[in-house]
Amino acid sequence: MYIKINSIKDIDLRKISVGNINNRYIDIEGNRYATRFNLRTRKIDIIRIALGVDEARDAKKKGKVDTEIDEIDNTFSSEVPEKARYKIPDWINKENIQPLENVENQGMLTAIQGEAEKYLERIRGIISNVKNSEMFDKGIDSNDFILEITNFYDREISEPMDKVQNIIVEMMRFPKSNDYYLTIVSNAQKKWIEDKDEQLKKDYFTAFFVGSDYILALEKINNLLNIVKEVSDRLPPLETVPVKKKFLDDALVASDFIRNNIRLEAAKILGWMKLNKVF
Repeated sequence: MYIKINSIKDIDLRKISVGNINNRYIDIEGNRYATRFNLRTRKIDIIRIALGVDEARDAKKKGKVDTEIDEIDNTFSSEVPEKARYKIPDWINKENIQPLENVENQGMLTAIQGEAEKYLERIRGIISNVKNSEMFDKGIDSNDFILEITNFYDREISEPMDKVQNIIVEMMRFPKSNDYYLTIVSNAQKKWIEDKDEQLKKDYFTAFFVGSDYILALEKINNLLNIVKEVSDRLPPLETVPVKKKFLDDALVASDFIRNNIRLEAAKILGWMKLNKVF
């Protein structure tokens, strides 16, 4: 667990004691730090934590703080060659979502199927509530907004989720050969995975193809929820009956719930992908 800070300057060494010397910190740029007792100088030092050999090498080049590799978070990052790794999307890093530990392959595809359908149902409910609130009917482009988020759902959320569902069905019921999947991944991935055993290949391809598309769909859902919130925050005070306003209030409460759920779901999927050495 990391404590969020703005920068390394927020770590006050005067307040470090035996009780909190093992705390870990992460700043707004995603840099990770820990504090360690230096036996030679008998002082507390700040150590930069790197997620893998490559990041450790880059941090050492900057030379501002000592660097060590995080033995917990680095389980696979140094094992998977940099060019063959799945690139963590920017929104994941911005939200500081960390891979969940203790994730298992068994039951994962069935669980994703169920969650994907829940997301689609919940987003349809939010759009319906936004429309029924009639609080967007006063603006010049109000009707366009309802149409816009509806089209966004159809194009950017429903279609990708359908793709995820189709891939899951394929992997569970009609999987193609590992040799086939080797032909549709990048050359870097192919070179890294082609000499592994067949079960590892199967688990890798399942986690990569399902996980990467699912993470993308979750990002689109998050984007839609942010759009609804931002536009709602800019609404001028309107005279409306309480029952109409409640539609929008319910939509915003549901949005917050889904947004938090997305963080947990993304962490689980990242943990699953990490388990199967996708990154």
